[in-house]
Amino acid sequence: MVFLRIAIFVLAVALFYYILRNTLNEIIQEIRGGFIKIKMRNIKTIEEPVVRSKREGRNQYYILRMPGINEKDIHLKKLEESVEIRAYGKDRMYFKLLPLKPNSLIISKRVEGDDLILLIEEGR
Repeated sequence: MVFLRIAIFVLAVALFYYILRNTLNEIIQEIRGGFIKIKMRNIKTIEEPVVRSKREGRNQYYILRMPGINEKDIHLKKLEESVEIRAYGKDRMYFKLLPLKPNSLIISKRVEGDDLILLIEEGR
């Protein structure tokens, strides 16, 4: 019985260490990746875009004003209850976190003029 408890404890510690190590490695990769992107792009300013929103049923449209961006320079990262938006222009980066309901889906993104338009279907 004591041996079983010790074995379970050792397995629990090993699992905790494995999860913590992988999580820390992912965080370090994110930090390094973000730093390298900013450094390589010669970013002079980081701005928060002006956001307008419009609801149509379960769909939510977000219109973000970001002059000087191309669709290929937009990076979206879906988090548990938000979406992280990074967009890179010639000498600036736009950054915004938009809160989302759980189980929401990003349906589309497109650039029209100086605006990024996101279509998000809200979760149930």
